Amino acid sequence: MASRKELKKQINDLTGQLALEILFRGTVMQVLEPEKMYALLSKVMIMNRQFISRVNASKRIKSSKEVKDFYQQFFTDWEKNVGEIIQEF
Repeated sequence: MASRKELKKQINDLTGQLALEILFRGTVMQVLEPEKMYALLSKVMIMNRQFISRVNASKRIKSSKEVKDFYQQFFTDWEKNVGEIIQEF
């Protein structure tokens, strides 16, 4: 498994790419209405902060089973949230 630092970088990279795609579709292609674009951007930023906070909270977990369960749930939630945002635009 990657380090927490690498995981946080990957989260930031992916959320940055999502935000860029939303901005591109909203401003250049004008596929998204401005209100929808801003709502999606705020969702992406909130999601970024929530998942970074969850990674930071994993420092308190001691047993390997708890760590495994934590990250399984983390990645399940991550896929669900990213999928929802992608489907919205």
